[in-house]
Amino acid sequence: MRRRIDPGVIAAAAGLASTASLARYQHFVPPLSNRETARLLRGQI
Repeated sequence: MRRRIDPGVIAAAAGLASTASLARYQHFVPPLSNRETARLLRGQI
């Protein structure tokens, strides 16, 4: 999750029924910086 991998992919790889099960781990993911947010919104990987 810290590497911004799609939660659906993580859930599927972990054998979880949905991404809701990942919510308890969300607090380990740092917030995006403004620069990183802009980069993702522009579709630049």
